[in-house]
Amino acid sequence: MDFYLQSAEQVLGALRTTRQGITSLEAKRRLTQYGRNVLRHKDTHPNVKIFIRQFKNIFFILLFFASIVSFSLREYQQLAILIMVIVANIMVGFLEEYKVEKAKEKLEKSFTSYIYCFRDRQLVKISIEELVIGDVILIQAGDKVPADIRLIANSGLQIDESVLTGESVPAIKNIEQMISPRLVADQTNMAFATTNVLIGKGQGVVVAVSNSTEFGKIANLVETSRAVQTPLEKKMNQLAKLLLVIVSIIGVMIFILGFIRHDMPVGELLTFVIALLVSAVPESLPTIIVLTLAVGVSKMAQSKSIVKRLSVVETLGDIDVIATDKTGTLTKNEMTVNKAVWLNGEKLFYLDFPGAGYDIKQKPRMISDPLFYDLINTGCVGNDASLLSQPKSPTEFTITGDPIEAAVLVAGLKANINFQKIREQNIRADEIMFDPSYKYRAVLTDKQEIFVTGAFELLLEKSNLDLKVKQKVINYATQLGNQGYRLLAMAKKKTQLKLLRHQDINDLIFQGFVTMIDPVREGVKEAFQQVGQSGVQIKIITGDYSHTARTVANQLGIAIEDHEILVGSQIQKMSQRGLENKVEVVKLFARITPEQKLQIIQALQERGKVVAVTGDGVNDAPALRQAEVGIAMGRRGTDVAKEVADLILLDDSFATIVKSVGYGRNILANIKKSITFFLASNFDELFLVAAVFTAGLFLSGGLPAPFLAVQILWINMVIDTFVALALSFEDPKENLNTDIDKKDAGFLPPPVIRRAAFIAMVSFGIQLIIFIEKLSNGIDTARTFVFFISVFFQLMVVFSVRSAKPFWKENIFNNVKLNIAVIFSVVLQFMTIAPGVREFFGTVELSLWDFGVIIGACVAGFMIIEISKLVKLKF
Repeated sequence: MDFYLQSAEQVLGALRTTRQGITSLEAKRRLTQYGRNVLRHKDTHPNVKIFIRQFKNIFFILLFFASIVSFSLREYQQLAILIMVIVANIMVGFLEEYKVEKAKEKLEKSFTSYIYCFRDRQLVKISIEELVIGDVILIQAGDKVPADIRLIANSGLQIDESVLTGESVPAIKNIEQMISPRLVADQTNMAFATTNVLIGKGQGVVVAVSNSTEFGKIANLVETSRAVQTPLEKKMNQLAKLLLVIVSIIGVMIFILGFIRHDMPVGELLTFVIALLVSAVPESLPTIIVLTLAVGVSKMAQSKSIVKRLSVVETLGDIDVIATDKTGTLTKNEMTVNKAVWLNGEKLFYLDFPGAGYDIKQKPRMISDPLFYDLINTGCVGNDASLLSQPKSPTEFTITGDPIEAAVLVAGLKANINFQKIREQNIRADEIMFDPSYKYRAVLTDKQEIFVTGAFELLLEKSNLDLKVKQKVINYATQLGNQGYRLLAMAKKKTQLKLLRHQDINDLIFQGFVTMIDPVREGVKEAFQQVGQSGVQIKIITGDYSHTARTVANQLGIAIEDHEILVGSQIQKMSQRGLENKVEVVKLFARITPEQKLQIIQALQERGKVVAVTGDGVNDAPALRQAEVGIAMGRRGTDVAKEVADLILLDDSFATIVKSVGYGRNILANIKKSITFFLASNFDELFLVAAVFTAGLFLSGGLPAPFLAVQILWINMVIDTFVALALSFEDPKENLNTDIDKKDAGFLPPPVIRRAAFIAMVSFGIQLIIFIEKLSNGIDTARTFVFFISVFFQLMVVFSVRSAKPFWKENIFNNVKLNIAVIFSVVLQFMTIAPGVREFFGTVELSLWDFGVIIGACVAGFMIIEISKLVKLKF
């Protein structure tokens, strides 16, 4: 039932309650029927299920089969190594998934504390968990609303609903029945769970608890919204599937051909199979990618970005759309007086106020006109806001109460007006609290003066100004209003009255008005320009009105046409397919509900877009979770938003997002280098194993495997790992902080595959020739040669993959960490032929001449790769 469309008496009747509430006995019955007022979520995956799900990874399947074959051959050393790799990958995946469950815990913690409630016709204090539908509760300034309630009594209630709607201006409440369907933000006779009462007090009947509240519905959306795979995760799965297909095809061929040849022992077949499996899997690639991302995370933390999910670091460089809210992200969410306008006779005067937000460091020019001070005095008398200075920054304040009233106090302090003294000098005798039905607030003081603040048009109409002056004031105010400023007017009059009535608010002395705005954050305009030049789209999604958001967009240099605006009421009438067709051309979405924000993100994703979403409220949580990159505000963000998000901005600045995207591009470039390096190594090993087996089919007795599994594991997990990790510290070759172009998006574009395959073919050719030539000296000698050529060639190739230019045109040795890693890897490789160790690796002692052959072969291959760059071979 839409309770806001019913009268108070109709709601009470429908819920079988009265203005004095229900009895304790009835409350107990309803508690059993509806449950406690706490968020209940669907059963989450137990830890065991999350753990089991990690075994569905394709890399795990390949490694698992390799482990089975190792066990069957009694190769316990390599079996132990494979098991360690499997366990490490499983634990990383388990910890990554488990963090999602914490979001639900944060949601549940939002329902705490106590509330005053009418039970058995008495006002009692109860835990909000015990609230039931039909309870009548009392709310007042400072309370957090504990459930969704239909207001039945109101005394100047103003509620901060930004956590649900995203609107920075407090919602002014009443008890009047509404006659047409409205969005949550427009239901003025309702108060919603988790919102905060700023001013006034009221009574309401509970109409929804726990998951049935508007807040609870958002919690449900968090559960139903899916955490989509990032591009990194998708590409990793694609790579694993590619390798699985290759291994399956070659493996089946080996078994078929092996059984055709009856003279090949099963043990020899299994040796080839395990070598094939191990060579196909880049065992340490997931670890290297994680460590590369971790390096980026460390750098991003220094720039006020905290990453919670490593894989999104790469995704930042792959973003198509940034969907940002307005309040608190683009703007400061701190209403600020930027101009005071007052009348002196028939002339208008004005004073500009510098600065933004609740910082009084910047002062306006000095004014001697007493009428200016009278204007601000009026704004301070009928004002219940308060300011609290920050110990570390005496010029900065936090506020309580109405932010519009607080803005007037801040303006007063900037002009050296002591609002506390004004309040002490003007004791209130009576007052009329603000209500949207009459749009003003009036205070009668002990000095028999009436001070009025309110809507500009209304106070001007009730003033004693002549028509000529009124028109002059209207013309100037219209100019300011068209710029998106909010106007708050001030007026006063002398009186002999002891009590204040509405009919007494007339014949006012119109003093003037102040203009206000929620100012744009520093650096956001420049960040918008930077993102706009890169081809990444920006879409503003807000619960505020379209004209207000459009003004902010204009200040940021974004021109928005009428056809580029879509409001929530229009989306309500659209199908999801219709929204998908419209979503790409729209720049501004206004009056949007949390459900609609989620729909918008899903529509963008259906159009193939990689989406980053910013947010700070509970209302943003479903969209933050749905997006490939969820970005929460660190200062103003709710615990729920920060828990669901992948990235937290410590300075709440949109400009920091641009820096983060730049880091993503830098990291992506380094990951591409590592991928090229790893694939070249693995393709090389895979080609050689398959080629030797195939060649052996045509020889009596066949050919032995060119590698032992332990040698391949050594190359893949030790030698390759050290140098690939050093690549993560590469400095970008371009200014990727600003170049966030989408060219060759992802870490596995065709050029990376082609280049890796070309390098692998060069290495494979050299090793195959050497292996066949050295077989006459024994299988251990041949394997040792191939083993060392594979390692030394990869240690040379790592310098080649750093740049698209030949080494003689660029300094390829300027990465100190990489140089150290290569030297360390060479030392480790020499240890494999040391006495007492060579038996484990199946190697033999090599002479200086042997090493000359190995190094000569590697240098020849390296030069082929470098010359191919010179002739612009596209690999």
